[in-house]
Amino acid sequence: MQDKVTVGFYEESLCPYCAQFTTKVAAPLFQNGLSDYIDFDLVPYGNAKNTSEGLVCQHGEAECRLNRVFACAIDQAKHQEDWFPFIACVEGKYGAEIEDSVEGCAEEAGLAYNDIKDCATGGKGDDLERAAADATDALVPKHQYVPWVTVNGIPLLDDYANLQTYICVALHENSR
Repeated sequence: MQDKVTVGFYEESLCPYCAQFTTKVAAPLFQNGLSDYIDFDLVPYGNAKNTSEGLVCQHGEAECRLNRVFACAIDQAKHQEDWFPFIACVEGKYGAEIEDSVEGCAEEAGLAYNDIKDCATGGKGDDLERAAADATDALVPKHQYVPWVTVNGIPLLDDYANLQTYICVALHENSR
């Protein structure tokens, strides 16, 4: 079996461009079967910054909370086929009441809302937030904006809308 292609998606939960990428570019990969050939690594941190006052997210405290919810859902569901529908559902409701979207989308995706909520408000959420920060900070080259998308570690820069093409090229190269 050929190696899977690694897709890195560095995002922040209340970014309209990230929501558009999730629903218009990434979601079709899970609908057309291409997700079987990729390891989709979503890292919910984006342009957040650790300051002396704590974590500051670009779109405010609500974004920090939702980033933690995303990280907890990914951690608890384990498999991308299980957690991605939840994130796509929440991102598809961009602009709606966050708490209602999270609870409804968790139910729709078959995830345990209370477990996700407990994780996001506890020590595990802190750990996952730090891990997302570390993964984002370790990018080479550093991310310049969000969404920041990589294929096998190579940033697509502003051509991320063509992700499927990059995946197909990488799959072809992997099969050589």
